[in-house]
Amino acid sequence: MRDDLTHLDQLSGDGDFGANLSGGLLRARMRAQQTGGDGFTAAAEVFLDQVGGTSGPLFGLLFQHLGAVTTACPDGRRPAVPALAKALAQGTAAIRRVGGAGPGDRTLVDALLPAVAVLRGAGPDSETAVTDAALAAISGARRTDRMLGARGRSSYVGDKVLGVPDPGAIGVALLLVALSDIWEPQTAARLPAPGYIVQPSPAGT
Repeated sequence: MRDDLTHLDQLSGDGDFGANLSGGLLRARMRAQQTGGDGFTAAAEVFLDQVGGTSGPLFGLLFQHLGAVTTACPDGRRPAVPALAKALAQGTAAIRRVGGAGPGDRTLVDALLPAVAVLRGAGPDSETAVTDAALAAISGARRTDRMLGARGRSSYVGDKVLGVPDPGAIGVALLLVALSDIWEPQTAARLPAPGYIVQPSPAGT
């Protein structure tokens, strides 16, 4: 996925997103193993302190809120759906405060908001909420290929970004897919393959 995300970012930004995301996740995994701590908390520390680019600190804020809810669960249990929805909503709000992005600005917010809406609408005992949220994030991320950039590097390249989904939004979609694979493996099987999610839209669609 690193090379695919890099390719998307080369088409719409400065080309460093794939390396920043994959490198940050690798360092977060190493930190979690060394400290025995929560993976999201480790990712928050790494992305806030070490990962550069426009998206690094923004993903750090998201991981920070997810880490707060996962570490509060006893014995490594997954958070209840309402708690996960609240954490994702708080992370999205923090990203919007810092980055200033809104819906339709062609950013990771365009994948986060649909996912938050699905989680908030799910029942507390839903067994498909994360998978449904991942599908919503994928759809939101893929729709950014129709948007002109209003924030970040893509705002400088005009209509050259049309047909290319925003790498940050795709990164969020992949994160939700990963969560679904871990927490809802049976329903996650109906999600599109990551290789499809990262592909630019065919010309003319």
